[in-house]
Amino acid sequence: KNQEPRPQPNQASFNKFLGSTEAKIVLLSVNLLFATFLTIQFRYFFGGETNISETGFTYSEYARRGFGEIITVAVLSLLIYYIFHSITRLESKNQKRWFSALSILIFLQVLIMLVSSYQRLMLYEQAYGFSRLRTYSHLFLPWLALLIIVVIALEILQRQGHLAFTILLVAIGFVGTTIAFNIDGFIARQNIQRANISDREGYALDFYYISELSSDAVPVILDEYLSNNPSTKDLLGANLSCRWYDHQNQDKRPFLSFNFSNAQSTKLLAQYQQEWKKYPISQGESEYQKFVEIDGEPFYCSLNSMWID
Repeated sequence: KNQEPRPQPNQASFNKFLGSTEAKIVLLSVNLLFATFLTIQFRYFFGGETNISETGFTYSEYARRGFGEIITVAVLSLLIYYIFHSITRLESKNQKRWFSALSILIFLQVLIMLVSSYQRLMLYEQAYGFSRLRTYSHLFLPWLALLIIVVIALEILQRQGHLAFTILLVAIGFVGTTIAFNIDGFIARQNIQRANISDREGYALDFYYISELSSDAVPVILDEYLSNNPSTKDLLGANLSCRWYDHQNQDKRPFLSFNFSNAQSTKLLAQYQQEWKKYPISQGESEYQKFVEIDGEPFYCSLNSMWID
């Protein structure tokens, strides 16, 4: 029997037409562009608190400025590498070494930019806590850096044909991380613990943001409430009281809308329902306005919000 040939991932699927000299010129130009950019922007990238205090940037501006551009640069670098590897004739060992060296140098400079973005993001989180966007970015950057590191390894090992499979695995890894990682619970714990250790600007617990978090955050909020820390106890109690009131007054939901996280949070709230009587729900100016009063200040419940989904 004639056996069908096995696919060779490192073998080109079409004739390469670009000479190595032309590819070298393009890759050298990209490297020079990145090196110039890093040299000029190095103080900005790694200045940290100095850029906040001396240049007048806010934490938000310092973290966000250029973030999207750096992600775009990383993606474009991968695309340039893939295209030029696919179309360039590398007929000698010396040509292959040049191509590998220039490609790896591009990726190393991109990694420096990603480290800068991650460092600035952490500075922002330390100053103002976590949000969903900051947390997703926090998880995404390491996966993108891992992809680039693996691509460098594939180039060194001359296994470039596995690039598409590598990208797929990293994408699955990132999606799997966001699914397995309790995003809302993590945000709640980090922000509550920040409020417990300091009352400085940016550290106080944002009652309304905590209220927007889904039922995944309820076990964490309840644990922190039971820890009896006076800095956050009443705000957390008011939040949980609003959630319990919302559960009691929502319409009966169909079976197909069952949510394990919601069921677990409802069970937890029911176990401590006597606690929520300490934070009675009051009627606001309209039928739909409910609030809990703490030290004379009303904190409005966010009824029928995302937490019950």
